[in-house]
Amino acid sequence: MTISMMKEPTSSICAYGSINPLDWNAVGIDAEKPEKMKSFLDGEIYFKRDGPAKFWAEVDPDGKLSPPQRIKPKNSPEACWIKYLKDGEIQEYAFFLWTGSTGEEHLGVQLNLAPSWDSNKYALVFYRSASILHADVEGTPIELYDDNFNGVVGEDPSQLAFGDGRFGAGFGAEKVDGHPAFDTMRIGRGPLQPFSKYVKIDEDWYKLNVLGNNESLNYRPMDPAVIPTGHVTMDFKGPRTARPDYLIIKGLDFLQGTYFDIAKAGSKGIEVPAGRYALYYGRMFNGKPPRHKNSVMLPGDSQPFEIKAGELTKVQIGAPFTIQFEVEPVGDKIVVDSSKFWVKGCAGEKYGAIGSEILEPELVWSRNQDGKGARKLGEWREVKSNDEFQQLRNKYNKTYILWMPYYPIAER
Repeated sequence: MTISMMKEPTSSICAYGSINPLDWNAVGIDAEKPEKMKSFLDGEIYFKRDGPAKFWAEVDPDGKLSPPQRIKPKNSPEACWIKYLKDGEIQEYAFFLWTGSTGEEHLGVQLNLAPSWDSNKYALVFYRSASILHADVEGTPIELYDDNFNGVVGEDPSQLAFGDGRFGAGFGAEKVDGHPAFDTMRIGRGPLQPFSKYVKIDEDWYKLNVLGNNESLNYRPMDPAVIPTGHVTMDFKGPRTARPDYLIIKGLDFLQGTYFDIAKAGSKGIEVPAGRYALYYGRMFNGKPPRHKNSVMLPGDSQPFEIKAGELTKVQIGAPFTIQFEVEPVGDKIVVDSSKFWVKGCAGEKYGAIGSEILEPELVWSRNQDGKGARKLGEWREVKSNDEFQQLRNKYNKTYILWMPYYPIAER
């Protein structure tokens, strides 16, 4: 395979492949101490900083194997090739880099994300992949995108998920839901789709496998007699703005490593190999950053389902929606933690990372199940100012700072 560099960020299926840099991963650099890019698995890359605008990338923290490389992250995404060490050899990989400014709007809150060089000397450098790998299957061009920015394409995405506290785990929780980060691909001029072990190209099914250090894309035609297929589509109930733009299902059993997007399948569905599947990932987004509204869907309590050969399966998700929360008795009071809110759909699917229209519920109490005579006990609202954001940040310093505005705060 050959590799090229994107000129500008394009929106992908996975949230980490957003055009909004605040959705990307980040490296926190403190003074001159080298900080490893932990998500990059294909080799070692260290970032460091020795001045207000002097950033460096290194293949080793001592700079003995290769001299430091000057990088220039700015307040507009910019692509560059960065060197790294792989099996004793120096390789290159394309990244988009970005640093924030003193007035970044994030879910309605103005945040100061500019690198500092005073007593603090701290900087957040946001990054995502800018690499495209090119291959060919029987004359059909294939593009592979490393949207989980780990330097490898074609791996099973279930092997890489980032812990995300925005799905009801609570402030500072050690165990949180995994937010999937997976690669995507484009077949010919077709739509973007998750990388899948089984794909249909023209009229034939193939099994794909990436070999070596992204060196080649191996493919093998599948015998139609041993790969019966059915059709599947999304059956969503709810408001148009909550309809998933992407809904990924994953294959189980012998179909492990197989992923399909069914959000735009239409009434006739899309053709997939017959077998057992499960909900894997969904993403909803409306508008453009920084005033966009979005959410991410995880499997939650949803159950596997069967796609039968020659039949159409409708995957029901969406309404009725319910807000899930926990109640903890403390003496003669009850405590409801808003960082543990999440939304449950009809299939048991879990919606979280909801912004910028975050959950702002009221808590009511009634002796009757129908709610008659209900008395309001409390209510929540969004964070409205940088001062409120800083108060939350100081109180819950174990939580990633950009997650703070996703949590509603108690109205006083």
